[in-house]
Amino acid sequence: MEIPENPQLINLSILHLPLSVTFGLFDINKKYLVDPSLLEEKICEGFIIISANKFNELCYIHTYSAVKVDREIVDE
Repeated sequence: MEIPENPQLINLSILHLPLSVTFGLFDINKKYLVDPSLLEEKICEGFIIISANKFNELCYIHTYSAVKVDREIVDE
């Protein structure tokens, strides 16, 4: 790939910068830790990652573990 001699620069416009937070779940989803450390992750039974922007729009949600995550946990 050739780079032109006079490239035109275009600014990247970022309108919605989401903030991601990881929650560590334990005690059968009755308790959770916000952004658990590596040591705290060892006691967690599951995890949920939620990303939202400044307009309170949900951008991303991901769960991983063998633990079922109820909608009430997400709504909370």
